[in-house]
Amino acid sequence: MTTPHPPAATNGGAVRYFQRLTALQTVLTGAATRRDRHELRRSAEMGQHVLWDAAGLLHHQETLTASAGRIGRERLMVQLADQVTSACARLTGWATPCQQQGVTRSLGPYPPAPISSAQ
Repeated sequence: MTTPHPPAATNGGAVRYFQRLTALQTVLTGAATRRDRHELRRSAEMGQHVLWDAAGLLHHQETLTASAGRIGRERLMVQLADQVTSACARLTGWATPCQQQGVTRSLGPYPPAPISSAQ
């Protein structure tokens, strides 16, 4: 007889995952409170929904079945944070690291890769 996997919320990886999402949500909320812009408020609202959705996923699903959903939610939060950072950069006139390097394309569905100093 096999034993069921514990809920995802009971392991350290899930806690670190939720901490990453919370940190991203803090960026979204901070930007929305500093600037009175619809797109920033909307990103913070979407991030809040994703955060609650992820909490429900961690609480109700097993670790193995929750992996794909966790990855998708984290990617969405990273995209929201990137959009907010870019919007703040346009509003204040400072350039993001990607803009400083001349990267103008969309990041697509994947989180940005770390910028390598050995180029």
